[in-house]
Amino acid sequence: MTKVYFKNLKNEVIKELNKAEESIKIAMAWIDLSAYEKILAEKSLKGIKIEILLDENDSNQKQKVLIDSLIIKKVSINFVKKHNTINTMHHKFCIIDDRVILAGSFNWTNNAFYNFENLIVIENDEIISKMFLSEFYEILLYSNYMDLVKKHSSITRLLYEEHDTSRGGTEENNIYIYEIDNKGEHSISLYDTTGTMLTSDDTDFGDIYKQEVEAESQEELDQIKIYKEICALDRMLDLQSIALEYSRRNKKIIDGIIVKTIDDNCDTIYKTIWKNRFSKTIEDKYYF
Repeated sequence: MTKVYFKNLKNEVIKELNKAEESIKIAMAWIDLSAYEKILAEKSLKGIKIEILLDENDSNQKQKVLIDSLIIKKVSINFVKKHNTINTMHHKFCIIDDRVILAGSFNWTNNAFYNFENLIVIENDEIISKMFLSEFYEILLYSNYMDLVKKHSSITRLLYEEHDTSRGGTEENNIYIYEIDNKGEHSISLYDTTGTMLTSDDTDFGDIYKQEVEAESQEELDQIKIYKEICALDRMLDLQSIALEYSRRNKKIIDGIIVKTIDDNCDTIYKTIWKNRFSKTIEDKYYF
């Protein structure tokens, strides 16, 4: 279900936030926390996980008293640093319980109450929800990347995924770290995949291909297409989580994720499937 609002937008936002049962994720360019502090504090104190990403602008940073108050109440608030003046975190969206999306032109500020603005609420659309979740993790990765860049030397690190047991591990995906220094030299080490952080991708694409061939209607083909999109989004969310966890745990910069594959000439290549979107150091393909 999709709903669109043009009036009383603050009230509509609070109404949706009040429905949260598990989590609230907010990515906002500008926000007046005074308008939402009460509902956010109440929800956090009830055990609902709240994560807020804000652009690192003066208007947001001036709200230190409110920010500190919410952090004490276990609300996570992070400023997204700019790589340069053009990399503004300009989003205005919220994800509630990983299934309800609030988006539109509406910044959550008092000034926006007097503008012509729109708020779109999307419920129970799995593909759109996962796309917004992936973008939220993308911002988290970029924010963590910028924090590390300011503290450490600029070494490009790639997470490398493969299905290979020759280096140890199991039939599940192994993750290796390629560290590439400024001279282009690289080293490799096995990433610890113990615990539940890394899950194997057990999607049977052969079975999906068979279903496509045997499909008797456009409706069946459309359902298969949706399933493939969901699988791809789930895999990207897994990989983003892996990159973020590794980067935070080891204080290392992750610029991209690559996979081992074969090109049309039967040559082994390492294809980039994710990279920091502002990075200029990551190639689309590597030949190690």
